[in-house]
Amino acid sequence: MIMKKNVLAALMFVFLLGSTFKVNAQEVFGKGDNVISVGVGIGSHLSGSGFKNTIPPLSISWEHGVVDGLFGGNGAIGVGAFIGYSASKYEGKYWSNYSYEYKYTYLIIGAKGNLHYGFSSKWDGYAGVSLGYDIINATYSDNLKDNSFGNSFSKAVAAESSEVFFAFNVGTRYQFSDQWGAFAELGYGLAILQLGVSYKF
Repeated sequence: MIMKKNVLAALMFVFLLGSTFKVNAQEVFGKGDNVISVGVGIGSHLSGSGFKNTIPPLSISWEHGVVDGLFGGNGAIGVGAFIGYSASKYEGKYWSNYSYEYKYTYLIIGAKGNLHYGFSSKWDGYAGVSLGYDIINATYSDNLKDNSFGNSFSKAVAAESSEVFFAFNVGTRYQFSDQWGAFAELGYGLAILQLGVSYKF
């Protein structure tokens, strides 16, 4: 609930700040534009308490502008696809001589949509949602001689823990040139905060 309030507050700040700009800047992202983005995340909602990330949230996405001319010429709508990946583990002990470990990997494939607002010819703000499928693989290991429990656990979780994935985000992208830019996103889903680079064509 706190994270949702923070995201909504950030969204309101970004769009209220944009109202101070009078430049018609629809060219920052418009109909027919394509943007490929690669990012790395900080923090994640995928794992539970006590888990450590062994591979931080990574993502690659593609977005295509389908509608522009909104909000007096500064707004646009884009749709696209994304792939995300992350890995985590949990280590524990029952006794001084008995240790165990759970390892999880998350592969997320889905579609996304964003509502954009161009603050200037180089600065783009956006908010959106993503919907996809989270393919979860889990393995268990310990220092016991008989690891049959670990094998059965791995098969059960891999089959039962995959699920529908939903996320929402608010972000901004700054174009250093006509093609290259950098972005930052705050949201709920693959990562709490994502930073990365983008290529527009």
